[in-house]
Amino acid sequence: MSSTQVVTSVDDLSQVGHARRLAAALGQGEAWDPSLSGRIAVAVTEAAKNLFLHARGGEILLRALSTAEGCGLEMLAVDRGPGMDVDVCLRDGYSTLRSPGIGLGVIRRSADEFDIHTVRGTGTIMRCLICKPRPALPAMELGVVCLPMPGEQESGDSWAWRAVPGDVSVMVVDGLGHGLFAAEAAAAAVAATVPAWGNPADVMQRIHAALHRVRGAAVGVARIANGEVRFCGVGNVSATVVHRNSQRNGLASNYGVAGEGMPRIQEFRTPWTTGARLVLFSDGLANPWRGETEPGLLAAHPGVLAGAFYRDFSRRRDDVTVLALAERAGAPA
Repeated sequence: MSSTQVVTSVDDLSQVGHARRLAAALGQGEAWDPSLSGRIAVAVTEAAKNLFLHARGGEILLRALSTAEGCGLEMLAVDRGPGMDVDVCLRDGYSTLRSPGIGLGVIRRSADEFDIHTVRGTGTIMRCLICKPRPALPAMELGVVCLPMPGEQESGDSWAWRAVPGDVSVMVVDGLGHGLFAAEAAAAAVAATVPAWGNPADVMQRIHAALHRVRGAAVGVARIANGEVRFCGVGNVSATVVHRNSQRNGLASNYGVAGEGMPRIQEFRTPWTTGARLVLFSDGLANPWRGETEPGLLAAHPGVLAGAFYRDFSRRRDDVTVLALAERAGAPA
C-alpha cells in the first residue's frame, strides 16, 4: 500500500533541525519506540548536515512505513553536489572540512538497509531504511517517490502494490489536476484496487467504475508473473521495462481518462527477464529515457533509481510519482 511521504530542502543549517522534526512528526501515531526514534533522528540529522556541508544543499525525502510486520522510515537524500568516493567517506575520521568525519558511517550503522549512488560532478542519491523489526529480504524490491505539487498539502497522485511469491502487482494513479479533488480521485482508485488486484485489465475496469463518482484520473496497472509483465494504462501514466543489457520496452497507455471517457481497456505484454527493472511514472516527471542514464544507476536499488529520476526530471509544477521495481538478486520474481 502507499504511505505518507514528505520532502524538505536543506540549503541552510537551520533546516537540519526541520528535517529531524519532520521525521518525528511522521512517527506520531506509529509504533516507534525510543530506540527506533533515536536511530531515525540520528540518521536524518547526519544526512541533512551532509547535504548542507558537503553538497551545497539538497533534499531529504521521508516515507513512513507501517505494515503488519513492522514499522519505520525510509529516507532518501538527494543532491547535485560534487559526488564522493564512497569507500573513503564511509571510514570514520575522514573529513574534507575538519569535522569528526563519522556522519556517513553513523547513517550506515543506524540503518537496516543502506544504498548510495554517486557520480563525480553530478551528485549523490543515498537511501536508508530504518525499521523495527529488521526486515526480511524481499523477493521484489520497491522504490517510490510520490509528492504533491509544491504549495499543495495533498497529492493528487497515489500508488499501491502487492507482492506475493511469483506474483507482483503495482498501480500508479494521477487524479486530474491537483489538490483535494484530485486526491479524492486517487484515493478512490487505490480503494478499488486493493485488496482484490487481479489482471491489469480487470483492475482498470474496477477503477474506471469507481471514478465515475469523483474526478477522473490517469492510471497505470502492471503485473509481473510467469516471466512476463502485463500492463494496462489510461492517460499520462508511463511504464517501461528496462533489461539488464539496458534494452528498454515501453508499454503503451491508451488515450482517455479513467472514470470519464475511456474508449477501450487493453493490456500490453512484454517479457520479464532476470535483472530487469519496471518503472512507472506520472506526468509530473519528464521523460527520463530521452538521454543517457547515469552509469550504474539502473543497477542500483529501485529507491535510489526513483530518487535520481525525481531529482533530475521532476517538473516541479505538478504532483509527481515515480515507482520502480526490481527483483532482488537470487530471488524469483
